[in-house]
Amino acid sequence: MAQEQDDEHFMICYETTKPRFNGGDANEFSKWVDKHKRYPEEAKKSGIEGRVTTHFTITKEGKLTKVRILRGIHPLLDQEAVRVIESAPQLWEPGKNHKGETEEMSLVFPVVFMLSDEERAQVDSVRSIPFDYGIKERKPSFNGGDANEFSKWVHEHKIYPEEAKKAGIEGRVYTRFTITKEGKLTNVKLIRGVHPLLDEEAIRVIESAPQIWKPGLNYKGEPIDVNYTFPVLFDLPKE
Repeated sequence: MAQEQDDEHFMICYETTKPRFNGGDANEFSKWVDKHKRYPEEAKKSGIEGRVTTHFTITKEGKLTKVRILRGIHPLLDQEAVRVIESAPQLWEPGKNHKGETEEMSLVFPVVFMLSDEERAQVDSVRSIPFDYGIKERKPSFNGGDANEFSKWVHEHKIYPEEAKKAGIEGRVYTRFTITKEGKLTNVKLIRGVHPLLDEEAIRVIESAPQIWKPGLNYKGEPIDVNYTFPVLFDLPKE
Protein backbone atom coordinates (compact mmCIF):
# COMPACT_ATOMS: atom_id res chain seq x y z
CA MET A 1 0.00 0.00 0.00
CA ALA A 2 1.48 3.30 -1.02
CA GLN A 3 2.09 5.73 1.80
CA GLU A 4 0.14 8.94 1.49
CA GLN A 5 2.26 12.07 1.50
CA ASP A 6 0.89 15.24 3.05
CA ASP A 7 1.20 18.35 0.95
CA GLU A 8 3.07 21.09 2.79
CA HIS A 9 2.39 24.70 1.98
CA PHE A 10 5.07 27.26 2.71
CA MET A 11 4.37 30.96 3.14
CA ILE A 12 7.20 33.17 2.01
CA CYS A 13 7.24 36.61 3.66
CA TYR A 14 8.77 39.53 1.87
CA GLU A 15 9.82 42.24 4.27
CA THR A 16 9.89 45.90 3.46
CA THR A 17 11.80 48.60 5.28
CA LYS A 18 9.91 51.71 6.34
CA PRO A 19 11.41 55.19 5.95
CA ARG A 20 13.65 56.30 8.83
CA PHE A 21 14.07 59.80 10.25
CA ASN A 22 17.48 60.94 11.53
CA GLY A 23 18.60 57.38 12.07
CA GLY A 24 15.49 56.35 13.98
CA ASP A 25 11.96 55.17 13.27
CA ALA A 26 8.65 57.09 13.23
CA ASN A 27 8.99 57.72 16.98
CA GLU A 28 12.11 59.80 16.28
CA PHE A 29 10.09 62.01 13.96
CA SER A 30 7.30 62.25 16.57
CA LYS A 31 9.83 63.56 19.09
CA TRP A 32 11.05 66.19 16.63
CA VAL A 33 7.51 67.34 15.80
CA ASP A 34 6.48 67.47 19.46
CA LYS A 35 9.52 69.60 20.29
CA HIS A 36 9.04 72.09 17.43
CA LYS A 37 5.25 72.46 17.14
CA ARG A 38 3.72 75.72 18.38
CA TYR A 39 0.40 75.50 20.16
CA PRO A 40 -1.64 78.49 18.83
CA GLU A 41 -2.50 80.83 21.72
CA GLU A 42 -6.03 81.39 20.46
CA ALA A 43 -6.61 77.62 20.45
CA LYS A 44 -5.26 77.40 24.01
CA LYS A 45 -7.57 80.14 25.25
CA SER A 46 -10.53 78.39 23.62
CA GLY A 47 -9.60 75.04 25.16
CA ILE A 48 -9.19 73.41 21.72
CA GLU A 49 -7.15 70.21 21.82
CA GLY A 50 -6.98 66.84 20.15
CA ARG A 51 -5.25 64.84 17.39
CA VAL A 52 -4.72 66.10 13.84
CA THR A 53 -4.19 63.17 11.45
CA THR A 54 -1.93 63.99 8.51
CA HIS A 55 -0.67 62.14 5.45
CA PHE A 56 2.62 62.67 3.63
CA THR A 57 5.01 60.92 1.27
CA ILE A 58 8.68 60.03 1.62
CA THR A 59 10.10 59.80 -1.90
CA LYS A 60 12.64 57.23 -2.99
CA GLU A 61 15.19 60.07 -2.78
CA GLY A 62 14.36 60.49 0.92
CA LYS A 63 12.36 63.73 0.65
CA LEU A 64 9.23 64.50 2.66
CA THR A 65 6.52 65.91 0.41
CA LYS A 66 2.76 66.13 -0.29
CA VAL A 67 1.64 66.95 3.26
CA ARG A 68 -2.14 67.03 3.67
CA ILE A 69 -4.81 66.71 6.36
CA LEU A 70 -6.71 63.43 6.62
CA ARG A 71 -8.73 64.34 9.69
CA GLY A 72 -8.61 67.81 11.19
CA ILE A 73 -9.75 69.37 14.45
CA HIS A 74 -9.76 73.12 13.90
CA PRO A 75 -8.11 75.36 11.27
CA LEU A 76 -5.67 76.74 13.85
CA LEU A 77 -4.36 73.29 14.82
CA ASP A 78 -4.63 71.85 11.31
CA GLN A 79 -2.49 74.67 9.87
CA GLU A 80 0.12 74.27 12.59
CA ALA A 81 0.31 70.51 12.04
CA VAL A 82 1.04 71.03 8.33
CA ARG A 83 3.51 73.84 9.07
CA VAL A 84 5.63 71.90 11.55
CA ILE A 85 5.80 68.81 9.33
CA GLU A 86 6.77 70.85 6.28
CA SER A 87 9.46 72.65 8.32
CA ALA A 88 11.17 69.42 9.40
CA PRO A 89 14.74 68.87 8.18
CA GLN A 90 15.11 66.44 5.29
CA LEU A 91 16.88 63.76 7.30
CA TRP A 92 14.97 60.80 5.94
CA GLU A 93 16.25 57.49 4.65
CA PRO A 94 13.81 56.20 2.03
CA GLY A 95 11.85 53.00 2.47
CA LYS A 96 12.83 49.84 0.65
CA ASN A 97 10.78 47.10 -0.95
CA HIS A 98 11.33 43.36 -0.49
CA LYS A 99 14.05 43.46 -3.13
CA GLY A 100 16.01 46.06 -1.18
CA GLU A 101 15.24 48.76 -3.72
CA THR A 102 14.35 52.27 -2.55
CA GLU A 103 10.68 52.99 -2.95
CA GLU A 104 8.27 55.91 -2.48
CA MET A 105 6.11 55.35 0.58
CA SER A 106 3.21 57.20 2.20
CA LEU A 107 2.83 57.61 5.95
CA VAL A 108 -0.17 58.51 8.12
CA PHE A 109 1.06 60.66 10.99
CA PRO A 110 -0.83 62.12 14.00
CA VAL A 111 0.09 65.47 15.55
CA VAL A 112 -1.26 65.72 19.09
CA PHE A 113 -2.16 69.03 20.75
CA MET A 114 -2.83 68.57 24.46
CA LEU A 115 -3.24 71.27 27.09
CA SER A 116 -1.39 70.99 30.38
CA ASP A 117 -3.44 70.63 33.57
CA GLU A 118 -2.62 74.26 34.42
CA GLU A 119 -3.72 75.53 31.00
CA ARG A 120 -6.90 73.47 31.17
CA ALA A 121 -7.67 74.86 34.62
CA GLN A 122 -7.31 78.41 33.31
CA VAL A 123 -9.78 77.68 30.53
CA ASP A 124 -12.19 76.01 32.96
CA SER A 125 -12.18 79.16 35.09
CA VAL A 126 -14.06 80.97 32.30
CA ARG A 127 -17.77 81.16 33.10
CA SER A 128 -20.84 82.33 31.25
CA ILE A 129 -20.52 86.10 31.13
CA PRO A 130 -23.59 88.22 30.32
CA PHE A 131 -23.16 91.47 28.45
CA ASP A 132 -24.41 94.32 30.62
CA TYR A 133 -27.10 96.50 29.09
CA GLY A 134 -27.45 98.91 31.98
CA ILE A 135 -27.70 97.99 35.66
CA LYS A 136 -29.83 94.91 36.26
CA GLU A 137 -31.59 94.21 39.51
CA ARG A 138 -32.05 90.57 38.53
CA LYS A 139 -30.34 88.38 35.96
CA PRO A 140 -32.34 85.82 33.97
CA SER A 141 -32.87 82.53 35.80
CA PHE A 142 -33.27 79.04 34.37
CA ASN A 143 -35.58 76.58 36.09
CA GLY A 144 -35.34 78.55 39.31
CA GLY A 145 -31.52 78.75 39.24
CA ASP A 146 -28.78 80.90 37.72
CA ALA A 147 -26.60 80.33 34.65
CA ASN A 148 -24.95 77.35 36.40
CA GLU A 149 -28.31 75.59 36.41
CA PHE A 150 -28.47 75.99 32.65
CA SER A 151 -24.88 74.71 32.35
CA LYS A 152 -25.88 71.55 34.20
CA TRP A 153 -28.84 71.02 31.90
CA VAL A 154 -26.69 71.42 28.79
CA HIS A 155 -24.03 69.06 30.15
CA GLU A 156 -26.63 66.37 30.86
CA HIS A 157 -28.32 66.62 27.47
CA LYS A 158 -25.48 67.24 25.01
CA ILE A 159 -24.54 64.29 22.79
CA TYR A 160 -20.84 63.88 22.06
CA PRO A 161 -20.60 63.00 18.32
CA GLU A 162 -19.08 59.52 17.93
CA GLU A 163 -16.96 60.61 14.97
CA ALA A 164 -15.46 63.41 17.07
CA LYS A 165 -14.74 60.96 19.90
CA LYS A 166 -12.93 58.56 17.58
CA ALA A 167 -10.88 61.44 16.14
CA GLY A 168 -9.96 62.71 19.62
CA ILE A 169 -11.59 66.08 18.98
CA GLU A 170 -12.40 68.09 22.09
CA GLY A 171 -12.53 71.67 23.27
CA ARG A 172 -14.85 74.50 24.24
CA VAL A 173 -17.43 75.89 21.80
CA TYR A 174 -18.45 79.49 22.52
CA THR A 175 -22.00 80.48 21.68
CA ARG A 176 -24.16 83.56 22.14
CA PHE A 177 -27.89 83.80 22.71
CA THR A 178 -30.54 86.15 24.03
CA ILE A 179 -32.98 85.75 26.89
CA THR A 180 -35.81 88.06 25.89
CA LYS A 181 -37.90 90.16 28.22
CA GLU A 182 -40.63 87.56 27.68
CA GLY A 183 -38.30 84.85 29.07
CA LYS A 184 -37.55 83.13 25.77
CA LEU A 185 -34.14 81.82 24.70
CA THR A 186 -33.56 82.88 21.09
CA ASN A 187 -31.04 84.01 18.47
CA VAL A 188 -28.43 81.28 19.16
CA LYS A 189 -25.17 81.96 17.33
CA LEU A 190 -21.68 80.48 17.17
CA ILE A 191 -18.95 82.86 18.34
CA ARG A 192 -15.89 80.64 18.39
CA GLY A 193 -15.99 77.04 17.23
CA VAL A 194 -13.80 73.98 17.61
CA HIS A 195 -14.94 71.64 14.83
CA PRO A 196 -18.16 71.49 12.77
CA LEU A 197 -19.25 68.30 14.58
CA LEU A 198 -18.97 69.92 18.02
CA ASP A 199 -20.18 73.34 16.87
CA GLU A 200 -23.39 71.88 15.45
CA GLU A 201 -24.08 69.87 18.61
CA ALA A 202 -23.53 72.92 20.83
CA ILE A 203 -26.12 74.89 18.84
CA ARG A 204 -28.52 71.92 18.78
CA VAL A 205 -28.49 71.28 22.53
CA ILE A 206 -28.98 74.96 23.40
CA GLU A 207 -31.87 75.35 20.96
CA SER A 208 -33.47 72.17 22.37
CA ALA A 209 -33.52 73.49 25.96
CA PRO A 210 -36.95 73.95 27.55
CA GLN A 211 -38.22 77.53 27.72
CA ILE A 212 -38.28 77.77 31.49
CA TRP A 213 -36.50 81.09 31.89
CA LYS A 214 -37.48 84.09 33.94
CA PRO A 215 -36.37 87.32 32.24
CA GLY A 216 -33.83 89.71 33.67
CA LEU A 217 -34.98 92.95 35.26
CA ASN A 218 -33.41 96.38 35.09
CA TYR A 219 -32.96 98.67 38.07
CA LYS A 220 -36.56 99.81 37.63
CA GLY A 221 -37.82 96.24 37.90
CA GLU A 222 -38.79 96.14 34.23
CA PRO A 223 -38.14 92.98 32.11
CA ILE A 224 -35.30 93.45 29.61
CA ASP A 225 -33.46 91.46 26.94
CA VAL A 226 -30.12 90.03 28.13
CA ASN A 227 -27.41 88.60 25.85
CA TYR A 228 -25.25 85.75 27.10
CA THR A 229 -21.89 84.38 25.96
CA PHE A 230 -22.07 80.70 26.84
CA PRO A 231 -19.36 77.97 26.53
CA VAL A 232 -20.24 74.33 25.81
CA LEU A 233 -17.42 72.01 26.87
CA PHE A 234 -16.60 68.75 25.10
CA ASP A 235 -13.84 66.84 26.87
CA LEU A 236 -12.82 63.21 26.54
CA PRO A 237 -11.87 61.05 29.54
CA LYS A 238 -8.12 61.16 30.10
CA GLU A 239 -6.34 57.84 30.17
